[in-house]
Amino acid sequence: MADQHRFRTVVELPEYTAQLDEIVAKYPLDVIEPILRSLMWGISTNPTQYDTVLWNHRIAKSRAFRLETPTFRIFFKIEKQGQDDEQIVLCWIEEISAVDEQV
Repeated sequence: MADQHRFRTVVELPEYTAQLDEIVAKYPLDVIEPILRSLMWGISTNPTQYDTVLWNHRIAKSRAFRLETPTFRIFFKIEKQGQDDEQIVLCWIEEISAVDEQV
């Protein structure tokens, strides 16, 4: 059954928040905001489209369209999947290099 396109509640773990704060301090907001918004839109509207990489964790990766654009991956999990109160839990975020992006 295809995933319903709807927004879910998104919760950040403290580790994710701390890592995001480091990223925000490193880059201008106008550079990273569109990247992070697109990742969050995909995660919140259709989380099951992303690969499962660890037991119940999934991974979303951004793509670099220019060399100077940073790329990120976000590890998240879906809690209460299929229920009305389904949640997305953001576990951690990291910047990845162009080499890592190919993996």
